[in-house]
Amino acid sequence: MGWFTSLLDKVGGKSFPYILLVFGVFLALIAFAQFPVEDAEPLRSNTVWGSFALGGISLILIASSLFSFFRDEGIKKKLAQKNEELESKKEELYCLDQSVQRLKDFLEENLNDDTRVLYKKVIDILEGTAKNVSDFSSKYSYRKSAADWVKTNTNKWLMSLRIEDYSEYGVNRKNFDDFKSDLEKHLELLCENILEARNSAPLMVNPPVPQRIGTPILYEKALKEIERLAYQELLSGNALKMHSDEILRAHMSTLIEFLNYTS
Repeated sequence: MGWFTSLLDKVGGKSFPYILLVFGVFLALIAFAQFPVEDAEPLRSNTVWGSFALGGISLILIASSLFSFFRDEGIKKKLAQKNEELESKKEELYCLDQSVQRLKDFLEENLNDDTRVLYKKVIDILEGTAKNVSDFSSKYSYRKSAADWVKTNTNKWLMSLRIEDYSEYGVNRKNFDDFKSDLEKHLELLCENILEARNSAPLMVNPPVPQRIGTPILYEKALKEIERLAYQELLSGNALKMHSDEILRAHMSTLIEFLNYTS
């Protein structure tokens, strides 16, 4: 089922599942309409077998469309949850920055000869803290842009991969979707690493990112191809701002380097 829906995505894009559903229902109606209910020998009738064939095709089309709907909704729900978490963190950073500024203003307004030296030291500390918060908040926006760009392009990159380029490592039509699903999990970890400014190795997170097909060499080859596609787009200069570009490149290369780290 997975290879069929992947093919449909290539052929018709995001609206194609709706076309499939309509077409599947249409074939089902035709199959039902021509099924001989009063034929003397229905099991030998060509019409019966034709109805069965149409009915089978309609079931495949309807099931494929429903599978696509549920898959897309699951992805959208996960992305929405991540975005809510990110916006919450951004709001927390803003509130912290405002609190530091208010405290700094209060201390400056209440300076006197007895407390001047102490207050000055506290104000210096607060100014340093405010700058760190501001810098982190600014870098966070660059990180979010880089992670969002990866999420937006993940499906396109995965769809560009060809079975024949990885067949020598054990990839075939039966496990190709599992292989792409594993790669998608690697790219999700990449996004988490970017947002949290860390470099977790796929096999060392809990639970580990799956590598169900072949060896890490296979995943290294595929991720390097995805890296090449990403860099090709980044060379246009319009995909990401410079800081987001640098952050993405650094984390992507580190993820590939850490692919087979287990301890």
